[in-house]
Amino acid sequence: MNPPRPAGNNAIHQAQRLCNDRRHAEAIGVLKRHLKTNRNDSAALGLLGLTYANLGSNGEARKTLKKAMRLNPRSADLRCRYGRVLSKEDLHDQAVAEFRAALAIQPGHTWAVRCLVGALVELQRGDEAYEVAREALDGAPEEPDFLIALQKAAPLVGRHQEGLQAAEALLRHEHLPATLRVQALFDRAGFLAKLGEHERAFEGYLEANRARRVEYDAQRNAAQTDRMIEVWTRERIGSIPVSPRKADHLVFIVGMPRSGTSLVEQIAASHPGVYGAGELPILQRVVSQINGGDPDPISFLADPSVLNKPNIENAAKHYLDKTRAMAPGADRITDKMPDNFRALGLISRLFPGARVVHCTRDSRDTCLSCFSLDFVGKENGFAYDLADLGSFYADYWRLMAHWKSVLDIPILDVSYEAMVSEPEAESRRLIGFLGLEWDDRCLAFHRTRRTTKTLSATQVNKPIYRSSLARWKPYERGLGPLIERLPPATFHT
Repeated sequence: MNPPRPAGNNAIHQAQRLCNDRRHAEAIGVLKRHLKTNRNDSAALGLLGLTYANLGSNGEARKTLKKAMRLNPRSADLRCRYGRVLSKEDLHDQAVAEFRAALAIQPGHTWAVRCLVGALVELQRGDEAYEVAREALDGAPEEPDFLIALQKAAPLVGRHQEGLQAAEALLRHEHLPATLRVQALFDRAGFLAKLGEHERAFEGYLEANRARRVEYDAQRNAAQTDRMIEVWTRERIGSIPVSPRKADHLVFIVGMPRSGTSLVEQIAASHPGVYGAGELPILQRVVSQINGGDPDPISFLADPSVLNKPNIENAAKHYLDKTRAMAPGADRITDKMPDNFRALGLISRLFPGARVVHCTRDSRDTCLSCFSLDFVGKENGFAYDLADLGSFYADYWRLMAHWKSVLDIPILDVSYEAMVSEPEAESRRLIGFLGLEWDDRCLAFHRTRRTTKTLSATQVNKPIYRSSLARWKPYERGLGPLIERLPPATFHT
């Protein structure tokens, strides 16, 4: 279930409610005011530390949680909170040690079991994760946290029937929080698909997406795309100042979610000269600031006239300093935020010398894959309805066609189907485009140990497989609202 609510006064409970609503900054304010007169309240410090982590302030989170643990060293909850912060920093080995310490303090601690299994899954230690979940569940067959843990571990060891049973048992809980219920619906449908029960799986995906549905305006997205194409002309782009800082080490990997961006980055990052930075939010924040602080998680820069020499130079410096600090000696640094396809006009002025890798995959497979996963975030609101998915894909496709017609920045199209069919030839083409000498480690990308913070994390730690090709076919009868909106040129299989 949800992390345990700390015992204590109304201020802590108020802060927890704010956290549950994702109003983290407000929660921090409440907790800080409380701690002015209750500075040794370890429960408040524990919640404050985790809230800092939710805002990305991991340094503050660690410092706060360490203080809390010094005040209450026998608290399993605090150990779990500290472990969660370590997991957010990809320090999963250290997180595992904290979750095990929590279980040593309080055997059977439900949240510790769930977190431990999650960290082991991140480390691809599937057998160990399954054993922990199975042992816990054997002792408490209806415990929601243990059912969730088994759902996480089961796919790594091919125990899809057990995973399905865990999801169905979880859904029988009457008071299951809405977020966990939605995730269980997606998981149940996914296990049915793995078991070949495609009709039941598709009904399950429809139910899960109806339950998760977030607000999305397809007409607004189409109008914004029209506006981008209208104003970002070759002439207008040519009038925008160019940053004086060379950026030929930058590689932007763009495309639709589930189009192969994680696979492409993993292959590239297996080269010793490439640092795979993953999905960086930095450019989106830059666009938001240029737009006057636009709070929209996906900001369009629809008015190039706001770009002048000072904000071009400031934006470029901010991004380059942030990314170079991640890998000072790397020949290439990749940013695989798929949504950066919207910002290629800006990228061409901010980062002279940068390269773009555009990942494509049969649009029916891409969109079905989006529909079958719970993205959670508002930025992917298009993914919960088949008609919206088709419309969004069509908007993305025509904007990419526009960029190719007006930009001089080098763009390499990489087809997922070609990468699966001819992995060596396509991998060599990719590495050549990056201006690097070939390295055989790029063919053994699944052995490259790096954390992949995407829904494709499990796949990129396996060799290339063909089972994702033409995945849409068993579901064709129900995909009409999607397929009728997709450009036929995007059908690859």
